[in-house]
Amino acid sequence: MIRLAQVFCVLLVAFEFANPVLADEKQRQALAREVMTLTGMAEIGDQVSARLLTQLGPVFPTVPDELWVEIIQGISSEEIVQLSIPPYVKHFSEEELAAMVELYKSPLGKAILEKMPAVQYETMVVGNEWGQRKSTEIIEKLKSAGYEPQGM
Repeated sequence: MIRLAQVFCVLLVAFEFANPVLADEKQRQALAREVMTLTGMAEIGDQVSARLLTQLGPVFPTVPDELWVEIIQGISSEEIVQLSIPPYVKHFSEEELAAMVELYKSPLGKAILEKMPAVQYETMVVGNEWGQRKSTEIIEKLKSAGYEPQGM
């Protein structure tokens, strides 16, 4: 029986290496995981855990700390990584993923990762202000043309 299992394992490994599509898929998955690690996405489970505790704690004030610890320990960053790998593999080629890894390991990539959250936040603020300004302009233009808003 042990001999049969060994033969099966050898055949399975041989099939995996003989199948370039499967090998390519595994390489792309590994590169996707590395991109997520370099970009900090792999740590999102830890961030979610912290946020859940601060948001749900006040809603359930009678829950003992031990239960919160148990719940938080049940949240795994690995789970979100596993769920996120397929979209990366679907939308990026192996070459693109490898280039992303190279970029994020470079000084430029590190600067992008460091500065992009602030840039995204500031552009979101500017975008919201612009959207409010444009909405006001459009509403005023419609009102001056004789249209009145319904249900506002």
